[in-house]
Amino acid sequence: VIYPDENRADLVQPVKESDCDKLKYEDHLGRVVYVIGDTNPDFEIISKYCTHAVPNHDDFKAISYVTIIQYPEETHMPYHKDDADTGDTGTVIFNLTDDFSGGNFHVDGHTFIPFLGSMIAFNDSVNRWHGVDPVFGGERFSLCIWYADPDSEKTKQWDDVEEEQE
Repeated sequence: VIYPDENRADLVQPVKESDCDKLKYEDHLGRVVYVIGDTNPDFEIISKYCTHAVPNHDDFKAISYVTIIQYPEETHMPYHKDDADTGDTGTVIFNLTDDFSGGNFHVDGHTFIPFLGSMIAFNDSVNRWHGVDPVFGGERFSLCIWYADPDSEKTKQWDDVEEEQE
């Protein structure tokens, strides 16, 4: 990966554009991030199996971004508000493991203790404080899905890419 903005260690880009939808890297916090873009075959599988569990609400209609995040021992995600695209509307977190200690998830002052298969959904991530406590033992894995307004420019661009591939 490359870091296009020397002032933003959290922003990365693949060296090759073709790797954008299947990118794996260690971020500046020590977490391992697996990006699953819409041209990655796993994107469709995740969409198919997760859609039934996601709230039936306009904020969760079109997937814009998917990652699996591995939190090794002693990693965390500080409280933050997402620096998202203007079309982002909702976020869903599925906990993929529960054989770890620590790693609680927080949204706007509410604490969620993750367990295998649990899901946390919230909207307006650019205005909600959220974060993950340090993992004290084991490894925490989360499937993170961001949603966008189907009429946003980013979503329309992704739809155009899908049409070109057909």
